[in-house]
Amino acid sequence: MYDFFNAWMDPGSTDYIVNEWGYGHGNQTAMTAMGADALVWAGLGPVEVPVLAQVPMDQQLREKMIAEFEKIKAGF
Repeated sequence: MYDFFNAWMDPGSTDYIVNEWGYGHGNQTAMTAMGADALVWAGLGPVEVPVLAQVPMDQQLREKMIAEFEKIKAGF
């Protein structure tokens, strides 16, 4: 298992993972070495749109969801 993880994190696998699969690599140094243009080409460039953050749910909505779920459990 360690051999697999070590091979996966090896900088030599970065080019294949990014260019063939379009995945980001866990080795930040290897990702930086690829250059910004290569990352943008692979679809891994900076995100310039609003990112939906997971924020706490409104308590009123939460209570409504709980009530609906209780109805579902009761067979309604």
